[in-house]
Amino acid sequence: MGANPRTSQPRSPVNSSPEHKAAQPPRIVEGSVDDLATALLETAPGARLFRISDANVDALHGAALDAALQRHGAEVHTLVIEPGEEHKSLETVAALWASLIQLEVRREDCIVALGGGVTGDLAAFVAATILRGIRFVQVPTTVLAMCDAAIGGKCGFNLKGKNLVGAFAAPERVLHWYPLLDTLPQREFAAGLAEVVKSALIEGEEALVALEEDARQLAARDPDASRRAILSAASTKCTIVEQDYRESGARKLLNLGHTFAHVIETATGYGDFNHGEAVAMGMVLAARASRQFIDTETGLETRLRSLLETLGLPTDAPTLPADTWTTLLRRDKKRLQDDVQLILVQQPGSLVLHPTAPNDLAVWLADGAPLTVTPDAATAR
Repeated sequence: MGANPRTSQPRSPVNSSPEHKAAQPPRIVEGSVDDLATALLETAPGARLFRISDANVDALHGAALDAALQRHGAEVHTLVIEPGEEHKSLETVAALWASLIQLEVRREDCIVALGGGVTGDLAAFVAATILRGIRFVQVPTTVLAMCDAAIGGKCGFNLKGKNLVGAFAAPERVLHWYPLLDTLPQREFAAGLAEVVKSALIEGEEALVALEEDARQLAARDPDASRRAILSAASTKCTIVEQDYRESGARKLLNLGHTFAHVIETATGYGDFNHGEAVAMGMVLAARASRQFIDTETGLETRLRSLLETLGLPTDAPTLPADTWTTLLRRDKKRLQDDVQLILVQQPGSLVLHPTAPNDLAVWLADGAPLTVTPDAATAR
């Protein structure tokens, strides 16, 4: 085996600013787990490595990666957390802090987040806060993490609401090694495709048509279609993050469907739906809200439902009472003054921020999100 892993692109120019690191495209590692280990060691040369994974990923992939890293001379420590969004909590963060301190972590060390979105968020937050910040590398194991969650430098945990405590912390690099997806359950694979759909809606009509054409292949987990979809979504996010690292402008568009999704996840206790499923339902609600509140493309909701259902995703949000919607919408971290900042779709590639009072929105949602405008009336606005 050669000294350098086979990758699809050269190393990026040296630039240590968080903005640059957060917007770096993923480094695609081809080959074996030893090639992945070499890529990791090139990213954090000379560091002791602290791998964080949930119990499921650890059982599937942890030992193989640790052994490969050790074959290349690395010192590796493993920290295993409980799987699931319900464990994306202060308790888990505190346990990781305590373990790292017991292991005498140093500032020159590096955390390796081997896992999905929950693991990546927690590991990044812990890395950003322990000793006031140490390096970390994202090695995502899910479609959702590869195309969205691991990219962009946002991290945090849940506290009476989704991601209400967090930080901006950019990884040294995001490494894509696609064999990790081979063990991903079908439900989790489909969940990641919700973020791919979101990305296509942001990108525009051409990207959405391409995704519609690939939808059946994606649902069947065709490797080429999957890689195209993941890289397209990742590229869109990197471009937006490069423009707006701190989410003061264009990056807000990446929240399409998420205002509704976070309420659905929190209200159902993070047990009924995974994040991607909630985002899928949230995007359908956003499409419905777009017809209700702004001049939007006729037929977008129907088109979106068809695509999401082909990909194996739910489209009908659970019924929640108005007071639940109101309470959780008021906790939305993106609100401005008293208004929720909805991301609505005029047409693919044209999205807008629409300030909406939480009470009014909650009543509309609890009533089944009825359309009270005719197509002609909406078009005339």
